[in-house]
Amino acid sequence: MNVDNNKILELAIQAQDLYDGLNNPNLLDVVHMNENAHSRILRLIMQYVKAHRCPFYESFLGINKVASILPEGFSAGRPSFVNEQDRIDLLIEGKGYAIIIENKVYDAVDQGRQLERYLDSCIGRGFQANRLYALYLTLDGSKEVSTYSLTEKAKNVLGVSNESAGRFVEINFHDDILPWLREAITLCKDEDDACIKAALIQYSDYVSEMFGETANSIKYNNAMTELLEKYDIRTIASFTEHIDAANRLSAELVQRRDQECQFKAMRCVSSPLKKYCEKRGVALLHEDYSFSHVNIRMSIPGKKKSSFCLDTENDGRIIYGLSNFNVTDKETIAEEASLRFKNAGYTNSDWWPAWRHLDSSSRRFERPASVDFWEISVMDKSFASFVVDAYEEVEKILGL
Repeated sequence: MNVDNNKILELAIQAQDLYDGLNNPNLLDVVHMNENAHSRILRLIMQYVKAHRCPFYESFLGINKVASILPEGFSAGRPSFVNEQDRIDLLIEGKGYAIIIENKVYDAVDQGRQLERYLDSCIGRGFQANRLYALYLTLDGSKEVSTYSLTEKAKNVLGVSNESAGRFVEINFHDDILPWLREAITLCKDEDDACIKAALIQYSDYVSEMFGETANSIKYNNAMTELLEKYDIRTIASFTEHIDAANRLSAELVQRRDQECQFKAMRCVSSPLKKYCEKRGVALLHEDYSFSHVNIRMSIPGKKKSSFCLDTENDGRIIYGLSNFNVTDKETIAEEASLRFKNAGYTNSDWWPAWRHLDSSSRRFERPASVDFWEISVMDKSFASFVVDAYEEVEKILGL
């Protein structure tokens, strides 16, 4: 069966209508939630203080799996909570004890000797080995810690053996963190707790959504099932046919969108830059434009192995500065210029003698992959003006 584009577009519009009707105002849905963000939120919750205690941290220690590795009569006290101390996702340092939480909610790959290195870090700061605890936090428990992270040395420090779990335990968001968050909400009984209660509700809702367990998720799933049945998409074959048709249409739309972006860029970015370069007696060496990527090179007087460059990083952000053409035949800059670049917020690497991200005043140009960037910043030529300003900034720092 051939699925025509009209049917795919009709289905896509109705599916989008279902999604738009969810009315789910969770603020966390509009931020970038990676492991670090989850770890920071967990820290914020645990370090909440009330009546000189940390009630949510104490209830966290009461999670069955966590409590199972703590000694009888363990005293929580008022510890400090810190993210990214020696690359540890969340480190809790109490009176004479430390708890390491390694967050793998999105299944990040274990690093070599990861837990071993974290334990060494804590020992190096004066903690006794028998007062160190490690929690390996995953999404749903399906990911297990690797032997090259929890090494034999790490096991010895934590007292892990074939007979004992020692002071190490694997916990997960579905079975441990989510029930804890829901319990924490019930502990917020006073007006003073309103702000943290709102945070807990938002975060527990977000975590629930990760497992499709919110009321909105259930409503959407039921409605989507009805929609697919309406279009007689019930079998593996029909799912496959519609997916293939949607992918073909998507690829065509992506290609045509990139062509449209390139057309707009040539008119509203390339044309002004060519006029500027001609006026300045420099060359517009290279241009590349698509919806999610912009790359521009302009020559700098006196520079043979490098040029001004504006490029898009893998994370979608634009950077600019002085870039080498060839890393094996690279150009160096004078020490005085290097210091001026550093003072101006630039960083250096093999490929880039000096580069930087955009500052707050230019943030609207930071990520090309947006409708506003192409329909506003490119079309009103403000992005072209920014490129010129960035070029002249580099030129000025070089002392030209």
